[in-house]
Amino acid sequence: MGLLTSLLGKRVCLDTNVFIYALNGFSPYVSLLGELFDAIEAGSIVGVASELALGELLVVPFRHGDADEEQRCRGIFHTAPGIELQPVSMAVLEGAARLRAALPALRTPDAVHVATAQLASCDVFLTNDARLRVIAQLRVLLLSEMAAPTHEEPADKGEGPSLERTLRAADSQLKFRFDAAMADLRNWWERWREQDREAFKKWVNNLATVREETPAIAPYISVRLEFAEEAGEGDYHIFTPPIQAVKRAISHWERGEPYTPTSLGELCP
Repeated sequence: MGLLTSLLGKRVCLDTNVFIYALNGFSPYVSLLGELFDAIEAGSIVGVASELALGELLVVPFRHGDADEEQRCRGIFHTAPGIELQPVSMAVLEGAARLRAALPALRTPDAVHVATAQLASCDVFLTNDARLRVIAQLRVLLLSEMAAPTHEEPADKGEGPSLERTLRAADSQLKFRFDAAMADLRNWWERWREQDREAFKKWVNNLATVREETPAIAPYISVRLEFAEEAGEGDYHIFTPPIQAVKRAISHWERGEPYTPTSLGELCP
């Protein structure tokens, strides 16, 4: 709640992935996003978004002919009072071009969102894409930072933090990062075509086989992904889940079940 409190009274530009998490109810961010949108509705935070966000959100429902999801994507902008929708104007496009001229690795959609934030005089750009930290002229804040548990437990008087508390805090942080990373991956899994899922599943199974047959390199095999699709390249998360965890998750998702380990021990083969 501390970082959210720091946004009160501020103009905050929301990246498209913020709306994706809100629409899909990703468990690591449900509470935080509920508080964020409540604060925006109450006028405590001024939410700003580019109209480009709607264009990015509608790709998947259009692809699958999902009219209900299409209405949900449209509705999030109409049912969230306090969000200022900014047009993709000539000024925004010129600003995006200047950003890309200075930062060639910056994608055009990201540049449009950042330029929108700058021209709308936003104090903060809220995203979950750590790559956008390269923007020096704008404060970029990650959802994963805001939602991560802090576990600031008071130590006994006259003593420093106990080893037990330190380990518990580390375990909680790692579990949170795993859940957030898997939520991102589940989002992409749901958006892929069937042939893309099969290709990814085959790749994961191959890596898992190498891990099982070559134990010496097992600790070094994890998944770090950058995806590409019609709407532009996908985001990646700061945590890399173990390949066996991804394999287990896929088997759950294929059955329509969530994959939410209750402890880090469940990630071990």
